[in-house]
Amino acid sequence: MHLQSPECYKRVDGMTSFVASDESGSFGILPGHERMMTVLTAGIARIFLLKSGAEYLGLPECFLYFVDNELFISTSMFLRDKDYANLTRALKKKIDEEAQLRLEMKETIRRVEAALLKEMLRSSTERPL
Repeated sequence: MHLQSPECYKRVDGMTSFVASDESGSFGILPGHERMMTVLTAGIARIFLLKSGAEYLGLPECFLYFVDNELFISTSMFLRDKDYANLTRALKKKIDEEAQLRLEMKETIRRVEAALLKEMLRSSTERPL
């Protein structure tokens, strides 16, 4: 499996199965599966590794491509953990942090727009007709 994000690339060897969801529902991929492409829905995928057993991936909506027994997941970010509870806590924290960043960005945009409007009004009243 190849996990690819703008910030990170991880190759995961020894994967024996992958379970996730797309718009059609939950599905699994085993070795020898036919080539496929889909868009995964946001959530938690489960992988089974030959040496270490089950692990979990927290993923936003992302692209999956499986070909020649290689699984490629292209995503904006991912979290990986062997413990489901730890992963859900980390995902909640990440979602909360991103929500806070969005609020801060909206407030910054609001302030910039207000400053621009104020400057435009000031400029228009200072110009002679």
